[in-house]
This record gives sequence, C-alpha cells and structure tokens, in this order.
Amino acid sequence: MPVGWVGFSVATPPELVELKGDPPAMRDYVESLVQRAGAQFLDLYFEVQRERAYALVRELDDYKTTKAVLKILGADEYTKLLDAGQAAESLEREQRLRNGESLDVDGG
Repeated sequence: MPVGWVGFSVATPPELVELKGDPPAMRDYVESLVQRAGAQFLDLYFEVQRERAYALVRELDDYKTTKAVLKILGADEYTKLLDAGQAAESLEREQRLRNGESLDVDGG
C-alpha cells in the first residue's frame, strides 16, 4: 500500500487549535483520527518556520474516507508515495500498457 503525506496548518482547524501548544497531544489526536478511519498512523512532523504539520500515514486509500480525514485536519496537501519496490512495479505496468497489454482486474 502507498504511504500518504498529509500537510496541514496547525493554526486553523477547530479540532487542532486547542492542541497547538502541545505537539504530543496533537500527535495523539491525529493518530486516533487516522486509526478510526481504518488507516495506519506512522508519525507526525512539524515545520520549523511555519505553523504546519505533516502526518505520514499508510492505507488511507478509500477516497471518501481520505476526503473526510483531510477535511477534519484542514489539510491542503495529500501526496501518495511509493517505496522503491512499488515504483519498480509501476514501471513494469507502464511498459505493459505501452506494449498494448491489459492489466489484470486486480491491477497485477
């Protein structure tokens, strides 16, 4: 499964405003939210110069659930990331498609 990089301001979402001065509590809140959404929370990072945080998550793949989580956090950024093995598999699929081959129903 891809990893997601979720970027958001820690100064605006109502759920986060009260936690702004307590990074561990904010981390716990985001972890709980992501887990309730059925995904895996990896960690939360904070920018040095801006009131901004980034959550690293895995398996936040259902589009409707993703949209709900992003809205709660006031996220303005969601980037899906692949590890080296997944990127290599993607290149193989690209080549198959370029060669006129179809991919299996399950994407393999």
